[in-house]
Parts: sequence; structure tokens; C-alpha cells
Amino acid sequence: MYEIVVVGCGVIGLTTAVAIQGKFKKTCKVTIFTEKLSPHTTSDVAAGIWCPYLYQDTNMKNIVKWSKATYDYLINLWREGHADEAGICLQPLTMVFSNEGHEQPDWLNVPFGTQPLSTEHLETINKQHKKNFKTGIHFITISAEPLKLLPFLQKRFIQNGGAIKMKKIINFNELSNYDVIVNCTGLYSKILAKDDQVVPARGQLVRVKAQWNFQTFLHEDGDGAVIVNYDSTVLGGTCQVNDTNENPSDSDTRMILKKCYELVPAIQKAPLLDITVGLRPVRTRIRVEMETIKVDNKVLRIVHNYGHGGGGITLSYGCALEATELIKGILEDILKHKL
Repeated sequence: MYEIVVVGCGVIGLTTAVAIQGKFKKTCKVTIFTEKLSPHTTSDVAAGIWCPYLYQDTNMKNIVKWSKATYDYLINLWREGHADEAGICLQPLTMVFSNEGHEQPDWLNVPFGTQPLSTEHLETINKQHKKNFKTGIHFITISAEPLKLLPFLQKRFIQNGGAIKMKKIINFNELSNYDVIVNCTGLYSKILAKDDQVVPARGQLVRVKAQWNFQTFLHEDGDGAVIVNYDSTVLGGTCQVNDTNENPSDSDTRMILKKCYELVPAIQKAPLLDITVGLRPVRTRIRVEMETIKVDNKVLRIVHNYGHGGGGITLSYGCALEATELIKGILEDILKHKL
């Protein structure tokens, strides 16, 4: 039996661990090492909306492939009756743009019902919001609220025979007894993998109680977002690169509320529930690749899976499958050298 270790227990680490179990069944034992569990991971702060964001220069073909695999995975969980436990909601999403020449990305071919807003619909929105949006799109998205999704995935991982060990890994050398190491440490990869390409992008969110709100409404470039979650509505947000302040800012809160009140004026009457801050792991390109390093004449085989920016939930299961295929190649190579 092969021994595989996953470092990190956010949405990337958990989906990867579950995908490995699903692929290799009883031929592999999977262990997670982590310093934090839900609700204390970076993933727990996210709104959990399926919508690729902050993926930088990552190849669009990969964004489409990974986001589609995740979309399909979450839809299947919903169909199988896990929506309540996993915090999954299907919902309409409207995205508006201030410029007419906005080029629609290829990932818009993934979700159900993608269509441009009609002139009449756009006029209605502009009248309601007292704006002058030039174009817009509409599609059916999914919110997978991390505060529910992560415990669901953790439970599934344990039921499948996985083990979780509470320990902060300082150096990959500590894991030299495992056949494959999978690095899903997000921003911490800057230290653990010595990767200067990954940087923090601070995100502050405001949660309100608006049980009557059933539609997510986004403005281009993250300039205001009203996102439906299972038990709340999330108002966002900020994207402050290289800002590591994890404390809420009053000025950011005022800015977020102002932008979101303009998008959906009725939100002004919604009671405020919470204000949270997280540091997104933004990288020049999302890293899903294999690396080998030598430690005391032993080769460590490492699969990296991090740098997802604002798309951790959106890309999680697709990247997990990609990482699993890399692991498959490693295990085949190990077997070949044993024969």
C-alpha cells in the first residue's frame, strides 16, 4: 500500500485528499497534516461562489477544465441530496459591466443558462439601481459555503479511511517516509515551497441577514458583490495585494456597504452579522505540477496544488483531479522501478 501525505486542510487540501481516495481506493493510505481545521482555515472566510476570479495568467483552457470539473462535482453533490450538509445552493447570478467592449471569458460556457442580458433587462436594472451599465450576463451558479462544505469533506475523508494529524510542517524533509507529498498550503507555500511568486491578496467581507435575497449580483472586477450563502448574504469586497492585515478595517466596511447598497438598495435594511478577513493566495499562475527533490540520497516526490487566488472553491475539485493524475504517474514510476 502506498503512503500519500497531503499538507493543508483547506478546500484544496480536502478535495485533493478525497479525490486521491476515490481514484486509488484501497491501494493508498492518505494522511493530512495541518496546522488548522475548519472553521479556522483561509477557505472558511470565502463566500464560496462558483465564479473564477484572480487566476492571473493561468491558461484559460485549464481554468475552463478545472472550473467545469468542480461545477459538475458540486452539482452531483446537490443531486445526491447533500446540499443541506455541504451548504450547496443553486442560484441565478447577474454580472454587469460598465464598458461595452468587455470580452467574455471562455469559462462562461461552463455554467447552465449563460446568456447576455437583453436591452430591456439592462434598462430595468439601470433604472432600479440608478446606474448606466453597458452590458451584462446571466447564468446559474453554485454557492458552496465553506463553513459547511469543509466539515462535509473532512467527514467524507475520515469515513474513507483517511487520517488527520495536527502539525505544522516546516520542511518537506519531515515527510520523507511518504511515497508522495501533496502540497496544498496556499499562501504558506511562499515559505514551505520557497515560492516568491505567491503573494497575499487581502479580502474583507461583510455578512448580513437577508433571507429574502435569492440572487447573486456582481459588478465587474469585483467592484461590489452581493452573494447568496446558505444562511446569510455576503457583501464584498476588497482585493489588496501584499496587504497582510487580517483585522477588519472600518473604512473597508464603509466602502463595501456603499458599493453593495448601490447594487442592491434593499440590502440597507439587512442586519449585519459578521465582518471577516482572509488572505487569498495569488500567484502568477496556479501551480499544479510535480517536483522532485533529494534529501539524504532519497528522492522526495512532491505534487504542488496551490495559488488559486479568489477561485479556491471554483477550481478545487478540478485541480484535485489534475493533482491525482500526477500522483498516478508517480506511483506507476515507483512500481516500474520496483519490478
